[in-house]
Amino acid sequence: MGWVTGVEPNARLRTLAASRAQDHGVPNVSFVDGLAGGLPFEDSSVDLVWCERVLQHLNDPGAAIDDIARVLRPGGRAVLLDADQGTRIISDLDPDVASAFIRASLVAVANPYAARHIPAQVRRAGLTQDPDVGSSAFIFSSDMLLRSQVVQRAADDAVESGGLARDVAAAAVGPVHAAVDRGEAFAAITVFGFVARKLDGRRGMTAGLEMRQHSH
Repeated sequence: MGWVTGVEPNARLRTLAASRAQDHGVPNVSFVDGLAGGLPFEDSSVDLVWCERVLQHLNDPGAAIDDIARVLRPGGRAVLLDADQGTRIISDLDPDVASAFIRASLVAVANPYAARHIPAQVRRAGLTQDPDVGSSAFIFSSDMLLRSQVVQRAADDAVESGGLARDVAAAAVGPVHAAVDRGEAFAAITVFGFVARKLDGRRGMTAGLEMRQHSH
């Protein structure tokens, strides 16, 4: 059995993660303070890195992938999963209005097109990317669209940025909420998955670290 180390800079979230691991009877996991661009591990000391929806929040994602390459053992692998804001869709929005919503929302995301840059960042870090790339749509539930006010926040951002007049933005929100009430609304963003390798003849995977975006 291998050992998994979760890296999280927020002390409260580390405590929560440790509690959940204990509740589920997971014995081979620990959680440490650290950042994606400065991992608290020795060079060539980790067999597997799992980095999920982290790069989109970083101002320098390339530095994070460089550090992943540093800590990987020869023969080790990195699984990199992240979203691309250019794939966001919301039903019942006029396409031009939807584009304005998306452009406005990008301001709040440090690296909004994270996924499309991963292949080049992997290559620059000296890693080799597997040819198969996976993808999966993250679907926003009706509850998320309403209670989390995803569409309303997007409308407010579009008005504040000057991308839409207030009356146009307000008029756009109504049909989406009506579609939610009818059970017809659909909103999603695509997450892409890449596997990168540090080339060597070594086999076996005994230790790993995990970095994920946490939602609460």
